[in-house]
Amino acid sequence: MVGISCGPKPEYQPPSPIGSPKDILNRLRTQEDSIASVAQTFNIDLTTPQIGTNSLNGTLYHSKDEYFLLLEGTLGKDAIKALITHDRLLAYNPIDEQYIEEAPSSIIHDWEISLKDLLNIIIGKFGLVENNVEYAGMIEGFYFYEFKYNRYICKLTVRPETKNITGIRLHSLDEDDNLNIDIRFANFEPWLDSYRPRSIDIFVRERKVNLSVQIESEKVNIDLPPDLFILEIPEEAMRTEPSIFWEFDR
Repeated sequence: MVGISCGPKPEYQPPSPIGSPKDILNRLRTQEDSIASVAQTFNIDLTTPQIGTNSLNGTLYHSKDEYFLLLEGTLGKDAIKALITHDRLLAYNPIDEQYIEEAPSSIIHDWEISLKDLLNIIIGKFGLVENNVEYAGMIEGFYFYEFKYNRYICKLTVRPETKNITGIRLHSLDEDDNLNIDIRFANFEPWLDSYRPRSIDIFVRERKVNLSVQIESEKVNIDLPPDLFILEIPEEAMRTEPSIFWEFDR
């Protein structure tokens, strides 16, 4: 005897539509625009030809157009405190009692990117809202977009199924400078209708500089008190050159 099942047949669920390049870009812009504040803790491994690999712990607060970054070295000693507002970058090294003060768009020596742009990459603000982004094509299921971003052409790799950016290449606009900065995102966790990365690797191959960021915790769109965004420089601190300040050889 052959048994016949009389139960209900499972309903066929067609795959969800991926979304057009325009739709995916609009979603990415909406997600980026919704980031009003971020509080993060992370670990950083910085590798350069001068120092080899140096490990640091970081805390980052961002609200509106202000950023406060604290980097700690071994044994919990403060290595760098940095405050960025709309018109200046102020950073202080408590160990050497040195500080710098300059424009927020100033480029970090050897990294070839400003600290503000670097922090924006870590918190997920890539300039999609402010810039004219063009769709560049589709390869192996990934969407590619391009736009001008400060000193670079920014090329985005986007996975449309999950609506998240998996990679960025910043290519110098200077024809005499063949510099590329490659950024890779991994270890994604759900956020809204997309995902946020827990691992960010930044490579400046021509300078042999690697920056690996492992995000330990983060909270998005929370109220941050104004007193988090205060950096006082001691009177005895000496102003120094940015190229010396960011060497991290201590």
